[in-house]
Amino acid sequence: MERNASQSNSRRGIHVDQSELMCKNGCGFYGNSQWQGYCSKCWRDIYTQNQQKLQQQIDLDHEYAMKLQKEEDNQHPPPESIIPSSNPSFKQFEDKRVHTKGFRGRGFKKFFSPSSEQTTVSPLVAKTKSPPTRKRQQSFESKRASKDFVDFIVAFQEPAAKDVLKKCKEFMDKLVSNKENSIDEKSDMVQDFYQVMAERLMSHPNFKSYTYEEDRNKIMDNIEKFIMTRIYRDVFCNDQTDDEIEDLKVQTRIRNLHWITAAMLDANVDTSKPFVSECADKAITAIIEMDSKRAPQDKLTCVTRCSKSVFEAIRHSKPDDTPASADDYLPALIYIILKANPPLLKSNIRYITRFSNPIHIMSGEDAYYFTNLCCAVSFIENEETGLNASSLSLTEIEFGAYMRGEMPTSEKSELKERELCAGLQLMYKNLNDLASLHERTDRLFDEAMQMKKGIQRHSLHVKEQVEKMLDETAIDIRSRSSSALDEDLFDAGLLPPPLLPTVAHR
Repeated sequence: MERNASQSNSRRGIHVDQSELMCKNGCGFYGNSQWQGYCSKCWRDIYTQNQQKLQQQIDLDHEYAMKLQKEEDNQHPPPESIIPSSNPSFKQFEDKRVHTKGFRGRGFKKFFSPSSEQTTVSPLVAKTKSPPTRKRQQSFESKRASKDFVDFIVAFQEPAAKDVLKKCKEFMDKLVSNKENSIDEKSDMVQDFYQVMAERLMSHPNFKSYTYEEDRNKIMDNIEKFIMTRIYRDVFCNDQTDDEIEDLKVQTRIRNLHWITAAMLDANVDTSKPFVSECADKAITAIIEMDSKRAPQDKLTCVTRCSKSVFEAIRHSKPDDTPASADDYLPALIYIILKANPPLLKSNIRYITRFSNPIHIMSGEDAYYFTNLCCAVSFIENEETGLNASSLSLTEIEFGAYMRGEMPTSEKSELKERELCAGLQLMYKNLNDLASLHERTDRLFDEAMQMKKGIQRHSLHVKEQVEKMLDETAIDIRSRSSSALDEDLFDAGLLPPPLLPTVAHR
């Protein structure tokens, strides 16, 4: 009873109310932990306001510093001998310093960039042969996305098709010309482009025939997929961010928590049932497959497939096959994430939040599943208020033993039985049967060897007894002459005369 009560308390630790998933600003859209609980629209407004306030404060501080410097110069003018403008060598030094400062930000990237490789050649060679220029080749995914986008545009009417192609080309050229921008600046550029195109599809005369929202959303989806597939390698897990460090932290954290079972999370996932185990495997496959996709909408599709498989696993784990509730979903999703340990999990989440079309992650089915995924990951990586001894109904000693890899003896067999799928359970059962057969074979072999030794001892004993009897008793063995069987009758004349041949006459 105490154990059940503690598990009920752990359910409250993992439970997330529906209102907690919504935007803190009360706009009705789903919030996200990456945006401090706000939706993408509210977060952009708050972020812009904070940046404006910060810039205003910087300008005020700069003006105040210039004013103090001017007053200081008026009170204590510097001697002419140390004025920088009157010293040519000092001016050259300042020019060199400014040039070096501007070059330093790009030097490290260009040093490792293939397009920045330079070789020292003589002027004569330079005149006769110009160095070849290297152009970055498109990946297979980029080429396929371009082809799919062109095929989609071909189905448009001519004014609309030309307009979309023109705007996408202008935006891609703008991104290429601003390669040195930070990842947040590129995210703002992409989000602004989404907003501009969405407004253009609704108001521009070229798109007056596209009155249905479904048609406009389809156009925006293809634009998003085309652009993000082309710039994926430049913005995903960018060197300017700490995404890779966060990925390693989450991956290590999940690896250390591999021992957690569905029962500890109070997740209603009974993997001993074949269909539930199949659904769990599908969910794990879908969340791992997310990293192989390039477009944010394709990554969201993987999250949705994973979540639907989780709901199916929960439903078939119940005795009456009742639909799963939101309270059942989050613990089961945490369990699937712990078993899958998806690669680059934080990078994929941040990539979706930065570059996905806001309509996909603000409302709708994809937004709900993605918000729960962010909550599950935050709960896993939070050691203080997330996945800890209290939420798992364990003592600190038990939790520490699990984290160190020490397994409590009383729960070892139960844990092993629960965490293995049906295929692995069958494999271990067969291995145990083989071990039992091997033990019986060894036992039979030992018994056969003992029997062989007994037979040898018995044969030796019989031989010794026979030899002893022969030595103690003298036996006269006479040889018997061979004779015919009718020898006695022949000598007595009792045999009839032999038959003689006769000739028969007719």
